[in-house]
Amino acid sequence: MRIKAPLHVTGFWIPFIYPDPVITGSIGAGLLLCPPATIKTGTRITTVNGVKAGENIRKTIQRILKTENVNAEVKSPAELGEGFGMSAILSIALAADGLQRQSTCCSEEEIGRTAHLAEVMNRTGLGDVISIMTGEGLVVRTRPGPPGIGETFSIPLKEELRIVSVTTGEIYTPKMLESLAGKIRRFGREAMENFLRNETLENFLETARKFSMKTGMLPQYLKEQLRRLQPYIRKGLVLGYYRKKNVLIIVAEKSGAMEIADNVKDLGKTRVFRPCTQERFEVTPNDKNT
Repeated sequence: MRIKAPLHVTGFWIPFIYPDPVITGSIGAGLLLCPPATIKTGTRITTVNGVKAGENIRKTIQRILKTENVNAEVKSPAELGEGFGMSAILSIALAADGLQRQSTCCSEEEIGRTAHLAEVMNRTGLGDVISIMTGEGLVVRTRPGPPGIGETFSIPLKEELRIVSVTTGEIYTPKMLESLAGKIRRFGREAMENFLRNETLENFLETARKFSMKTGMLPQYLKEQLRRLQPYIRKGLVLGYYRKKNVLIIVAEKSGAMEIADNVKDLGKTRVFRPCTQERFEVTPNDKNT
């Protein structure tokens, strides 16, 4: 089985934690980025970009599905722990492999449910799986849970946009949730209410920026560093920015994206993505591979 899965960087969210992990999740909104990660199931070991990874996720998937030797290969423009939803993508990969081993076919809903369970049980994510598997462009989660239980809607984005990302280090999700839980709940609710009053990309970016600031994910020193973006904002080349975990997201017009990326490269590892407007989550069974 081969799978294409877009990356996901949420802008704001509200966690909903229940005793039942199936209905546990989050609501909020985030951007889906391409090029997508590519997944190949049925491998001998589990790797992300050629490096062995995901042992905790692998063991959790095996426990959920009561199976063994679950493995998959993930190739992605991002790494685990940076804030791009990579733990969700790895969970999807291993869920697909485990379900494939149990039967001749499996539905995307089954894959999503299993992957979401693993994310919740490992405390590595709450809303990335459903966003990655059901959305495009700007994806909005309105009901927590996996595909089939949770609910989303999408706002398509123009293909001429580019997303410049700057990664400055790693903060893994369990640590982030523990340290910021109170602020995330308080300001996430405020952000969601504000966004739903005006469901546009511009309002999303402004709302996500304020959420980043209020929760402490966009600290004062970085705000001062980002004053350099003001000339691009005045020219309409930068639409907005926000920060989730340790990844800074700058949404820009294609014509200025490479110059902007060069301007901020001293802040950390810089990449340029395009919005996933036509490329969605896709599963190709083995018998259709060429």
